[in-house]
Amino acid sequence: MGRHSVVCIKYFSSQFIIKEDRVVRDDGSELVVARKIWKLTNDAYSSIFPNQPSYLSLSGKSPSEGITAIKLRDEQNFVECCTLILLKIFQETYAKKLGDGWLNHRNSILWNAHPLVDE
Repeated sequence: MGRHSVVCIKYFSSQFIIKEDRVVRDDGSELVVARKIWKLTNDAYSSIFPNQPSYLSLSGKSPSEGITAIKLRDEQNFVECCTLILLKIFQETYAKKLGDGWLNHRNSILWNAHPLVDE
């Protein structure tokens, strides 16, 4: 972008808009001056897309926060899937030994709640 380029602030989260300049004086006090022309931070990216489906607008997370959230969600899904797989292995291994049908009743409730796991 050139020196005379402009962007519309409605596409940027307020965390990326610099509205004032701050300088610490020699005596330790801070001088705050409102900017006549606002500018964007160096790491700014557009994250608000009005009149578009909500999934196109970000929730205000930075890219690194978004990646961390995705990794955490993936880890939680992986742990849940592993738990369900281990439960299924337990059922297949011990169902005949346990009898009474209590395991089948309990698992029918569980499998209905988690349809992604094949029986």
